[in-house]
Amino acid sequence: MLDTIRAEAAYHARTGGLPTDNPYTNGTGSRTAWERGFLDGLRSLYTELKVTQRAYAKAVDDKRAVEAQLAQVKAEYDAFLLEQGY
Repeated sequence: MLDTIRAEAAYHARTGGLPTDNPYTNGTGSRTAWERGFLDGLRSLYTELKVTQRAYAKAVDDKRAVEAQLAQVKAEYDAFLLEQGY
């Protein structure tokens, strides 16, 4: 039962819920399980966010490197056209 409550709370956290949405009364094991599940959901969400940020930063760096190579090729092509008199 408590595992189910923790799983529901983790899902609640991952879908944008608030910690004040805890439906259980103070001083019960269910409330504690819900709070723990909510925190687990937030930790999981934070970890996924960090991984996504790193992957995005790498993609941006790769894009910049390709753009720099493209600019170099364009400059060489423009220089070639000038040499050929176009």
